[in-house]
Amino acid sequence: MDDPVKTEGGEAQPGATGTGETGTGPTQGRDSVLLGAALAVVWHVLVLAVCGLFATVVPGEAGAFLFLYPLLLIGATQFLYLPVLAIRRRRRGLPESAKGVWIVLGLTFLLNAGCWGLVAAAL
Repeated sequence: MDDPVKTEGGEAQPGATGTGETGTGPTQGRDSVLLGAALAVVWHVLVLAVCGLFATVVPGEAGAFLFLYPLLLIGATQFLYLPVLAIRRRRRGLPESAKGVWIVLGLTFLLNAGCWGLVAAAL
């Protein structure tokens, strides 16, 4: 069994074992930035797929807008679902996973804004 990590004052730090592991709860080993990033990408794909399904059901231009708006404005529309995912991951004791979601949110927003900047500059 590992000895707990001592702080400067000599007290044992709760949950630390000195082996590089953070915590011993049921979420140990399931928390990583990469997992959060993958979850965010999966949510992007799911949302676009659902919008695409709605677009096939709704006739005419309204159906096309149901798919095109979330696709073209993904930088803005992601603020409807990714912060909820990040907050839920954080509350479940998965802070690294929540960081991954926030990183993907920021990168998607910046890439989308950059693409729209290029479009605006070309006009």
